[in-house]
Amino acid sequence: MTFKILVGSPVKQKEKILREFLTSLDELNQTDCIVDYFFVDDCDEEVSSDMLAKFHPNNSKVIVVKSSSIIQDKSDYDLHNWDYSIIDRVAELKNKIIEFSCEEKYDYLFLVDSDIVLHVETLQRLLSLQKDIVSNVFWTKISRWDYYEPQVWLMDQRWFFDPSDPKTKSRIYRTAKHMEFIEMLKQKGTYRVGGLGACTLISRKVILAGVNFSKLYNISFWGEDRAYCIRAVAAGFELYVDTYYPAYHIYRECYLSGVSDFKKNGFDFHKEMDTLSLMDKLKKYFRTVKIAIRCQLYSWLYKE
Repeated sequence: MTFKILVGSPVKQKEKILREFLTSLDELNQTDCIVDYFFVDDCDEEVSSDMLAKFHPNNSKVIVVKSSSIIQDKSDYDLHNWDYSIIDRVAELKNKIIEFSCEEKYDYLFLVDSDIVLHVETLQRLLSLQKDIVSNVFWTKISRWDYYEPQVWLMDQRWFFDPSDPKTKSRIYRTAKHMEFIEMLKQKGTYRVGGLGACTLISRKVILAGVNFSKLYNISFWGEDRAYCIRAVAAGFELYVDTYYPAYHIYRECYLSGVSDFKKNGFDFHKEMDTLSLMDKLKKYFRTVKIAIRCQLYSWLYKE
């Protein structure tokens, strides 16, 4: 069976990062797939816009739409520092991609953020799972001294555990459950989750059900992905993450140097891509010790 797939992304990206993103799309194994592309150009740099315009993989249709044709107000924002107006803007751009996917009757929409580098077998792997909504995992350190966390979560805003469990009143219990979720996702497999985004394969069934990124007026959770996930589950769909081929997140420009190694060897949790100051190293050390102590206490207090 041949699948008709639309790869979509709102793009506001720097040249070097965008080049790696587009290259990884071009390198995807597309066996038994007809793959087209829909980019919303929200770039500040002309060179990035030119790169989108010149992206023409063999036998693929590439549609590039200026964000100004969808939203008249051109907002200036930092990719890592968003407010509610920016979230609403991105939701509208993503909804435009969903609308196009529906009109053109694609079997799947693959929404991918433009700072992601994919493993070549990502698309084949996600299709093989036959899930209506499934994200490919990637890992990010928000703070340079922090540990890697996935872009998916279990419940609510970004809980990695069930907050309704009375035992979560204990910080020891919360920390241990948080780390258990992370360790689980480091193992290759497919897991049901409560929230996901940024690298997600979505079936036409979900598109036709009207699931989108628009804000829910009675929910205060931050982020367009939260609104999407709540709508999806309310519509009867389940959310999954696959961890077989972790993607590479170029969260900072310094991570560009790790792309080549990622393509050769896959994602490495132990490779340090950030330059850490002495204070960063101390923060990392003390956090590691604190987590280790709490997890040990958890094993004594809660494990049978």
